[in-house]
Amino acid sequence: KDLTEKMLARGIAPEAIHMVRKEMERWADGFTHPAENVEDTVDELRMNPLIPKDVPIHGLIFHPRTGEIEVIVNGYTQMKQYYEK
Repeated sequence: KDLTEKMLARGIAPEAIHMVRKEMERWADGFTHPAENVEDTVDELRMNPLIPKDVPIHGLIFHPRTGEIEVIVNGYTQMKQYYEK
C-alpha cells in the first residue's frame, strides 16, 4: 500500500498501477519474505519441464550489508530427495 501511495505521488496513473497490481504485490512481497520467495522460485524452476531433473537448483540470499551468503535451498539435497522418491 505504501508503494502504491508513493507511485501515485510521483505521478503514476492509477490505471497503470491497477494493471500491474498483482505482479507488483508479488514482486514487493519478495522483499518482505525473501526466504519464502527464494523457496517459491526454486520450486517453480524445479517444475519447469525444460530443466532436467538431474540439474541441481540452489536458492541463496546475499546479505548486502554483511556480504554473507545464506543457503536457503541446497540443490544437491533437494535432488537426492527427488531420486529417493
